[in-house]
Amino acid sequence: MQMLGEILSTLYDRGERDVVRLLYTTIRGRVHRLRQMAQRESGTYDEWLTHLATLSVFLIERHGVPVTEPAGGIGSWHPLAEWAFSSDELGTMRRDEAFFSEQFAHLFQSVAMGAHLRETLDRLAADVSAVDRAGRQAKREELRLMRARYKIPPYLFTQLDQQLA
Repeated sequence: MQMLGEILSTLYDRGERDVVRLLYTTIRGRVHRLRQMAQRESGTYDEWLTHLATLSVFLIERHGVPVTEPAGGIGSWHPLAEWAFSSDELGTMRRDEAFFSEQFAHLFQSVAMGAHLRETLDRLAADVSAVDRAGRQAKREELRLMRARYKIPPYLFTQLDQQLA
């Protein structure tokens, strides 16, 4: 990220606002797209792991293009972001930052608890198979929450949700 900071400083010194804007928006756009892919579109286990890994990289990389000052309070914009974006755009980016922080927490909690491991997913599938009729709706809601928190790949979610329907 230090290298990205040096690149951004050079672009600022040269007055290349459009390139700075592109770097900010590209990283943020990729986070949104990769989140969608990891939660809704991964068709295989390997594809899901690839999406999770790539999402992790972009969630970390977004810190290289800061919107606010690290120790700043409300309204304490990073000078580079303030130079490149309007106040409306900065407000949207701040909301994105809060959302990205939440996604980062969910993703790394999932990894820390081993939810991405085949054995964990196999246990989950076995648990779902053992759910009785009365517990099916609650289990379906649990699976939806798990998908939103990167604890179940979309292809398995669809399969288990259909099994419970």
